[in-house]
Amino acid sequence: MLKLYILFLFLYQSYFLVFSEIINVYPDPNNSKTKLSFTIGYDQNIPIINNLTGDYSKEIYFPTCNNENNVLFCTINLNNISQSEKYTINYGETKRYTTSLPFQLKNKFLLDISKPNISESPILHFNGLYFQPYPIYFPLLIKISNLGVSQLFTLTDNSSFTDSTHFQIPLNDSVGEINVEINQGQFTNSYITHYSEPIINTIKCDYIKCTINGYNFGNSKFKNLTKIIFDSTTIQFNNSNNIPIQYNNTQIQFNHNNNFSKESSFSISVSSISSINPFNYTFRPIITSISTIPFSGGEITINGYFLNSKRENGDNSTISIQIGSFTCQNPSNIIENDFTSIKCLMNGNDGSNSENLPISIEIDGVENEMTSIKFTFNLPTITSIQHDIIDFNNDSLIINGFNFNNFDGTINPIIHFNNQSKSISNTNNNNNKTSISIQLLHFFDNNQTLKNGNIQIQTSNQQNFKSDSTSIETIHFKN
Repeated sequence: MLKLYILFLFLYQSYFLVFSEIINVYPDPNNSKTKLSFTIGYDQNIPIINNLTGDYSKEIYFPTCNNENNVLFCTINLNNISQSEKYTINYGETKRYTTSLPFQLKNKFLLDISKPNISESPILHFNGLYFQPYPIYFPLLIKISNLGVSQLFTLTDNSSFTDSTHFQIPLNDSVGEINVEINQGQFTNSYITHYSEPIINTIKCDYIKCTINGYNFGNSKFKNLTKIIFDSTTIQFNNSNNIPIQYNNTQIQFNHNNNFSKESSFSISVSSISSINPFNYTFRPIITSISTIPFSGGEITINGYFLNSKRENGDNSTISIQIGSFTCQNPSNIIENDFTSIKCLMNGNDGSNSENLPISIEIDGVENEMTSIKFTFNLPTITSIQHDIIDFNNDSLIINGFNFNNFDGTINPIIHFNNQSKSISNTNNNNNKTSISIQLLHFFDNNQTLKNGNIQIQTSNQQNFKSDSTSIETIHFKN
């Protein structure tokens, strides 16, 4: 009895395998992100479906099927390799059915679109499912629009694909927003991306100009689309009156109109695409020179930039000026609203701490830039030189200025002239702290001829107590 049952089962299965024929296959036009459904029409008996194979991808699928009213309703799970293509259905023992037309995966899913860097050869990258072209039937059409210029790309094979989900196209050297339209078969959709945001790495400003270093600024032909915003100021390069000093993809140099020491926030917008994060920069007081005062004290003048005694809103600034261990009091601008110099009053000292003193200025909490300039009390200063010649033995220079005296009031400076040095005796009654007379006999060369050159006065053995070098032209004495 058992043998008869087994024989009957074998004959039953053989009948279905032999007399099952697929006559048509129709895909559901609305695939999901993970599944594709289709129907299988058959003749006579229900075919036993083994698998499906994509003719282009070579991917193998194992469908789930249900029979209803002599139609198989089947579903396969899609994956990253899936694409629009023809399918071969393997059924029975050796039977195959290949679709006459490719199944179109009408619904496609763009997972990511890049923001191309601004460069000479920018590339736009895509990441998505089911965009691979199928020759002849389903080319991938991509239209790019930017700044009024359009590009159309027709991808007929996978040469622009780095793998099944990533593809790329070359773009023009440009900036700003990018409109993307993708078409393939019945699929069409639009996307918006843009060239990468400008990135600021460093900013350096002096009293005239600022230099911004970074990237994604675009080359100079896009400068008229650029805005630089710092604080409440917007700088645009869209007219002939405002031209950048330097403009390329990695550096912008431009003139600014700021005169205040302050914390500022910079951002850049190129064709309405703004830097993601603002860049904070501090305009610090800059010291270019400092005057001297007698040992007894007096008014000091500091020259430089961003030395504002008022804020932008007109309120008085909070200013602290420290010179060595001394505090300089009552700081104010010498000329109102001219922030290139500032004056203050400082007490005298006893001569023990009087040279090479560091200078520190803080305005509204902003400290000055580091400087090598130092302060020295009673620094000798030459204001004028007079050559008084009577005869060969009475040929002298009269040097006018101030602070020619030592701390104790004595007048015995050292004169440096053309690399020669001479100490001046304190016994000359004509010498004082504002005028020195010297005989030029000490400074003849080997040919008994006076040289033109540079002269300095030093009032101490310390090198810091030396005046600036002053150029003179002597009058040659003739017998």
